[in-house]
Amino acid sequence: MKDATTDGLFQTTRRQAIGLLIGAGVLPALTNVGFAGAAHADPLPRLALTAPLRAVDKPNLRFEELTTISGRSHRITFHRATWDGPDGGRIGAIVRDTQVRSGSTWLVASGEPARFDEQWVVIAGDPTFLGGGNYYPSGTPHWLAIESLDQVGDTAVELTAGVDDVLDLTIRWDVSGSLPQVQWSLTVHADDGYVVGYQANAVTEEEDVTEVLCGSQQHARVIGSATAIKAWELFAPMALVSRAVDGVPLTTGVSIPADVLEFEHERFIGPEDQPFAMSLRNESKQVQAVAYAPPGGLRSALTAGQSVGYAFGVVISAASLYETQTALSRAEYGFDRYRSNIYDTSLTDTVHNIMDLVAIEPDGDDSVDFIPSVSGWWNRDKGFANIEADQNVRTSVASVLLSANLLASRPEAAGDFWQRRARPLLEHIISRRDIGHTPKAGFHNYSPLGGWVGDANTIVPVWDLLQGRSAGVHAIALETIWRKYQFQGRTPMNIPLSAYLFSGDEAWLAQAVEVGKWYARHNIDTPYTVNQGTSAFGYTYVKAWLELFVLYELTGDTELLTAAHREAKRYMGLFEVRPIPDTTITSPVGEPIDDMYYLWEVSDGIPEYPRELPITEEDVPAWMASTTGLTFEQLSTYLKTPGGGFTLNPIWAPFLLRLAQVTGDDFIRDMTHNMVVGRFTNYPGYYNRQFVTAPMRPEYPIEGPPGTSSIYFHHAPAQLGLAMDYLISEHETRSEGQVTFPSAFECVFVYFRYRTYGHAPGSFYGDDGVWPYFPKGIVEVSNPQLNWLTAVSADAFYLSLTSESAGVENAQVTFDQDLTGVDPGRTYEVEIRMDNGAPRSGRIVRGRLQARVTAHGITTIKIPGAGVLQPWQQLPEAPDRAAVSYHFDDFDNSGGTTGDRVYGITLPRPDRSGYDVYIQSSAADGTGVRLDHRVAGGDWVQAPEKVYPYEWTIGVDDLTATFDYRVTVAGVARPDRSLYLPATVTGALPAGQTVGGDLLLRPSTTPSDPFTVTARIRNTSGATATGVEVRAYAQLGWTLEPETPAPTELADGEVADATFIVTPTAGATPRSYPVTGRVLFNGTGNQVLTPGAITVFAATDVIECVSDRRALPGPGASATISLTLMNRGPIARTGTATLGLPSGWTAEPAATDWSIEARSLAELTFTVTATNAPPGSGGSVTVNPGAGMAATSIAYTVADPNDVIIGPDAQGYSEVGNWLASSLAGPDGSRSRYSPESQYGGQAIWTPTIATAGTYDVSIWYPTNNQTSEDVLIEVASPAGTDTHHINQQELAGQWRLIGPYDLAPGEPASVTMTAVSGLYTRAHSARFRLQGAPNPPGVEVTHAPAHVDPATGADLTVTVTGSDTDFTGEAVVHLPDGWVVDPPSTPVEVAQGESVELTFAVQPPADAPTNTAFEGTVVVADATDAFAAVIGTAPVPLILDNHSPEYSEEGTWTSSSLAGWDGRASRWAHGSNGARTGNWAPALAEGGRYLVSVWYGTDANTTRAATYDVVQSGGTTATVRIDQQERANTWRTIGAFDLDPATAHVRLRCELAGHHRLNGVRFTPVVAI
Repeated sequence: MKDATTDGLFQTTRRQAIGLLIGAGVLPALTNVGFAGAAHADPLPRLALTAPLRAVDKPNLRFEELTTISGRSHRITFHRATWDGPDGGRIGAIVRDTQVRSGSTWLVASGEPARFDEQWVVIAGDPTFLGGGNYYPSGTPHWLAIESLDQVGDTAVELTAGVDDVLDLTIRWDVSGSLPQVQWSLTVHADDGYVVGYQANAVTEEEDVTEVLCGSQQHARVIGSATAIKAWELFAPMALVSRAVDGVPLTTGVSIPADVLEFEHERFIGPEDQPFAMSLRNESKQVQAVAYAPPGGLRSALTAGQSVGYAFGVVISAASLYETQTALSRAEYGFDRYRSNIYDTSLTDTVHNIMDLVAIEPDGDDSVDFIPSVSGWWNRDKGFANIEADQNVRTSVASVLLSANLLASRPEAAGDFWQRRARPLLEHIISRRDIGHTPKAGFHNYSPLGGWVGDANTIVPVWDLLQGRSAGVHAIALETIWRKYQFQGRTPMNIPLSAYLFSGDEAWLAQAVEVGKWYARHNIDTPYTVNQGTSAFGYTYVKAWLELFVLYELTGDTELLTAAHREAKRYMGLFEVRPIPDTTITSPVGEPIDDMYYLWEVSDGIPEYPRELPITEEDVPAWMASTTGLTFEQLSTYLKTPGGGFTLNPIWAPFLLRLAQVTGDDFIRDMTHNMVVGRFTNYPGYYNRQFVTAPMRPEYPIEGPPGTSSIYFHHAPAQLGLAMDYLISEHETRSEGQVTFPSAFECVFVYFRYRTYGHAPGSFYGDDGVWPYFPKGIVEVSNPQLNWLTAVSADAFYLSLTSESAGVENAQVTFDQDLTGVDPGRTYEVEIRMDNGAPRSGRIVRGRLQARVTAHGITTIKIPGAGVLQPWQQLPEAPDRAAVSYHFDDFDNSGGTTGDRVYGITLPRPDRSGYDVYIQSSAADGTGVRLDHRVAGGDWVQAPEKVYPYEWTIGVDDLTATFDYRVTVAGVARPDRSLYLPATVTGALPAGQTVGGDLLLRPSTTPSDPFTVTARIRNTSGATATGVEVRAYAQLGWTLEPETPAPTELADGEVADATFIVTPTAGATPRSYPVTGRVLFNGTGNQVLTPGAITVFAATDVIECVSDRRALPGPGASATISLTLMNRGPIARTGTATLGLPSGWTAEPAATDWSIEARSLAELTFTVTATNAPPGSGGSVTVNPGAGMAATSIAYTVADPNDVIIGPDAQGYSEVGNWLASSLAGPDGSRSRYSPESQYGGQAIWTPTIATAGTYDVSIWYPTNNQTSEDVLIEVASPAGTDTHHINQQELAGQWRLIGPYDLAPGEPASVTMTAVSGLYTRAHSARFRLQGAPNPPGVEVTHAPAHVDPATGADLTVTVTGSDTDFTGEAVVHLPDGWVVDPPSTPVEVAQGESVELTFAVQPPADAPTNTAFEGTVVVADATDAFAAVIGTAPVPLILDNHSPEYSEEGTWTSSSLAGWDGRASRWAHGSNGARTGNWAPALAEGGRYLVSVWYGTDANTTRAATYDVVQSGGTTATVRIDQQERANTWRTIGAFDLDPATAHVRLRCELAGHHRLNGVRFTPVVAI
């Protein structure tokens, strides 16, 4: 990837010389010019264009061919085009046709119809305004017509154009290279800012586009706006558009030639100093690749007489977009596997370094307070500190440390690593409720224990890495699958994929595969046209290629592989590609960055590192600092200075490496290599923000300074997972799959995904039973360019060496005798393979071996007779799924409280020295929790007192010993529990048994799906057991057929199996069922076997229920609902899907019958129409799939044409000047815009379409911070003229700020213009034009509901009435069921605007009213109503759900809030103005009936005053309630009484209007209806 013509430090390369000349506005001399005949075209009259040539009328148009230049692959023909001018003379321009070689023929890329599509333009204006990339309205476009042509070679011509007294432009076309190139020189005649734009190639109709690439968000068929993207976002420096021409793929666009690309860190130099920009749309928003340079900002400021130059590549390729991208990357930018290992550290050494780092202990007692250390570990909370949340830990891994312990712990250290890191983090995973946690009250993420982190994708790999020997972890994993709980960043394939890996149940695999193919058809094969916003992680800008590839690895299904590969190719556009000079630089380049996103305040969260700024400078090869191969975390952090940068934890790399190998895609292979190799030798921090190598050094995370790359402690274990996965994947791929080991698939949050290893043996060139094991010191490899991996079996020791070098590498390998079994006193004959060739013999002498590895090759060595197996390198005879080794107590039976859970789980140690018992209580801090325990029936021992959270780990040093425990909570002793490990783990029967055993079966099935039950029996009686018979029992009505009987005699010490085939009925209810059995022996012996259980899952499930749109433009508009159903069962299933509609809506069809074959899915569609829905209304359509599947409610809004909201992405919004995207969000969560500090005159303009004449409230919405302007000019245009306002944007931000009422009418002036006039940042997002209507009704609140001791006792009802925006006079009326007496039944109300009055009513129940019952009541004042429950005796127990309940789900982006919920745990919030962003509760009601529904939420100054709740009632109708969440917060607020059906009941909060929408709990109280 290096391009040097001379050796030595800082020598000028040919490309650098060309770049320097062009940059100075001097076109370099052509070499090897020889041609017969030169074309010359006399200059045409200079045109004063006010529009691009394609938009100019051309009467009597004629063309005259001038010349053709030809290269190896391209042919350009130039024509003189002339037409009649306005004065009667002929005017014109020089235009061109392009052709590209396609095989043996020439393909026309642009011909006569597109001759005027190519367009040069120079935009002049304020450089800072132009810096926003919205060039055409921000400056003066000077549209150019080519005036003259001179041929300067067979492959080159020079063209000229200009504007009198403004500029002259000289352009050189050159087709001698692999792609055409246009070099240009601009001379200006006035001081100003200038941007040269080149609209290359033909305009493409949007429907003809097959694929695009421009930056990170524009790929597939996502085509953004005409605003240009600057270099730092153009990770591949090209903008490409692909289409088909006569059945041949044609990709056209623009690129930046390597000649002019400086070696600079475009992220570091910032937005004002970028070298170029690109877009996929021209000024008319047509699809056309456009290149710009300089792109505004500092480089655009030119003085009169100054010349500047640059070059653009013109991409014309008869190939697909990806083929074009890869060819261009290699041929132009020299892309290859350019990186190698650094700082004398192999990747294997790196694994050891990170493992040592995460094992570092705090220097002191951290059982209460966090003590900063370089590992960030906090023993109290069993996790790594999260620098982004005070007093918090966070986890980005689940099974990684378990894997590291099995793979890389030396025998003498394995037990210690288990006790100090692997097991505590495991306990964190199976107890906390989210990825973040704190044990300290008053801080974010404070919550009780009794939960788990993540979902099945997180828990299942933990169970796998425990080798299936912990039934308690198994039970948690099964619960996550049962609840269908999906954690963040999951796809529709994740849960069934993990469920299959967990259970082996073919039903789950069928679902994962079918859904994967369905997903690929809809999301990959059909290119998507929209992408996520800048606050999303870049990994999510592409679809789920990784899960599809994992499914392929599992099944070998090439359809899945094809889809995964197609999307992974799109992903390559997000990775940096730049040419790299063969020279030396001094690192760091530029002022060292020192920035941590560090939010700890109460105490220090980071230690004092010994190394501070400035970073020690070092001279390194430029390639070491190059960012080629890196991508970003989020654009919202990447585009912030100093903010984030390129991410240094490319977790996806191992998956891409394996995908590249099976597809033969060398481009992905090389890109993946450059993501990882030579990037880190220890944990390097999170971000690369400048050319700097210090974080790559092994000592960096120990010595610092942390702000160089932002050290995130909880990312260090993730880096370890990446390093181990990549290391093993590299050996797997280099060996072409002949060195491979079983793995678990782990997902935690966002993009953290791994394969983890070490729990099972694999294969090594045909040898099975080979365990991967590579602890520090097991071998010494003298050459750090070689990544080594060792493995062991019962018969041999194995070594694999892979080279990261581009040359042959030699090394001496020294073997540790204790760890490898290689005796230095012996000579060993070994088997050596190089690059998967035939084995040849070699020899180890004195414990040493000389090895040779080819460039990027692999050499493997097998040493027969060596190898030392470790205690954990043996498989259990069967997984432990028995309930005897754990106990989960939930003393209110999973009800509404969280403080009553006590869990005990056995965790067998990997070295089989015993087991640990982990006991947790979910009691709140200060409750007082005590643990007493005993081992093997010995004396009871009180465990040491613990600070919160209440959790203990008790060691038991005998696998066969029993463990009893008793937990006392708040002085109340919970029942004694007894745990022991089953014989499948210990190999021994429980005490008192001589002949016995266990029932073994998979954990799940579906109705009619048979499963095998294995009765494993063993005899420890000391004598042969005779008359042995095994019996098994399943659910009544199921079939149970013996398959393999047990032997009738069982010798002492013998173990035998009997098997049975069990088939559930077709109508089996989904739930868990016991499977029991017994063994009969010796005539009278009768021993119950340890039972098993099978969970029957429903055969059918809803995969997706979505609408193509949620916001309808008005009454009469329609939407399409797509319902996808899966039948994972073994027989066909049928049902009827029906729709419940809001009032005034219709559907076609309203119901449809469906039938789905076994292991298949079906797709249904419905069209719903807001036929008679009122404008401005909202409602929910309830989709009932049938066959017992849960209903889905889809919320819709029907736009009110008289309430117009215009945001930055909407029609009617425009800008003048330099406006940039801000990380501060608007009311709908989208990024707001800002005009930079000290840049005056920039304008944001909102122009509505007014439908109805009347008085409109005109409001604006903007965010703020302490850098926001305190003086912003607002101008409102109306038919009456223009009003001027000055506002302080540090006030009344984050809400609709009323500017004033204005009389507006259709077709008349109406707009809001915001102008930057002061030195701080001016911020813009939305404007709103809302037609005024009737005054709002008063507010009514029941402040005290009547509570009656018995029917004979009266009680008071207290009500507060508050005036709204006008004074109110009316009456308050109370309604209760028949027989109730209210005194007075109504009362007059007179309340002033903003004032409140209190009303009191005496309430008497009827004498025969039942006790312990709640009765519905309402208070009505005008159009305002508040409901309440009048209770006699003890109130019925309500059902409470919250955002932690399994019945809760959400759509769109929601964030955990520091505002506490009803039980003290975290609530949730989301931005408003997006009705598709919803929080949902689907209660499992005991019975249908009338329920009082109440909600709990927190509040602050940013909270919405219009939260929309939908309640799906019996019959499918939806009631909508809107409340002010700044009022009546932090209590149960009643939103009404409703008839609810358990099958369809649903409450939804829609973020329809502005402000932060907050949610936590919903309470359902059964009431007697009025």
